[in-house]
Amino acid sequence: MLLETRALTLRRGARDLLRDFDWTIRAGERWVIVGPNGVGKSTLLAALANDRAEGPGAIAEGRVVRAPGVWIAWVGQQESDAAPDGETTLLDLARATCGPILELGSEVDRRGAALGASPSAAELEAYGAWQAAFAARGGYGVDARLAEALERLGLGGDAGARRVAVASGGERRRARLAGALVSGADVLVLDEPTNHL
Repeated sequence: MLLETRALTLRRGARDLLRDFDWTIRAGERWVIVGPNGVGKSTLLAALANDRAEGPGAIAEGRVVRAPGVWIAWVGQQESDAAPDGETTLLDLARATCGPILELGSEVDRRGAALGASPSAAELEAYGAWQAAFAARGGYGVDARLAEALERLGLGGDAGARRVAVASGGERRRARLAGALVSGADVLVLDEPTNHL
């Protein structure tokens, strides 16, 4: 089990979108949620991704449970419309969507800098474990994979210079999708991934 819901009830106002919903997502599975507008698809996906900012519903009862150490990459439906500051590039946007892998890399760097001139065997072993975790998630190749993903999604070459403020919604969406694809995540949650493309 990577992710599951337990007796999950999602409610918008007085209306139940889901009631006592149990669902388990296992490694290797692919799921698609289909339904008319307004039935709570985005709200459910936001709950799975642990992002309360997306979707107008709230978890009224029950819970969403992640297996220990599970990473989720989330590309929400409305994110393409949010234009960051004028300095943010498409490459920055893609890197931001990589999330946990970059945070893990920063932690590896921080711990390496803190080792000092004569670290103990235990400190070196702990640091080695952090490096191994980063390597296992593909962290050392993330920039090359991100450049390749941006290229494959039609955003190569100028993604590092092209400002998000002047990019189309589709270009923003593709940048976020590139980041999610190379993030090292165990679960990809994509809310209407082909919108604006």
